[in-house]
Amino acid sequence: MTMRHPELLQRALTAIRERTYWSAYPEALKAYGADSFSQDIPAGRAAFDGYLGAPFPGASKGGPGGERSPYGIDLGVTYPPVDVDALLADATAAIGPWRAAGQDQRADTCL
Repeated sequence: MTMRHPELLQRALTAIRERTYWSAYPEALKAYGADSFSQDIPAGRAAFDGYLGAPFPGASKGGPGGERSPYGIDLGVTYPPVDVDALLADATAAIGPWRAAGQDQRADTCL
């Protein structure tokens, strides 16, 4: 299988080898356009507020919760109960294909 992001991987490896700073994406908001964030603040706040005190998206019923943001906000988000045995079985089943994909494909998937 062909890698989709070989240049990105090579740039990251170069930064590691040279012990230099590098980021795949610009950190300055200006890089994304002067108005790209200021126009979305109300919509973003509304979306954030919609998650508070509610089940995590995709969860059909509430479960463990009580999450608190490191910024001091009680989020009140609940998560669906999980079947640990099923999760472990799925993870175990995925090990073979993940190994067979090879290191380049695994790195590309993570990128």
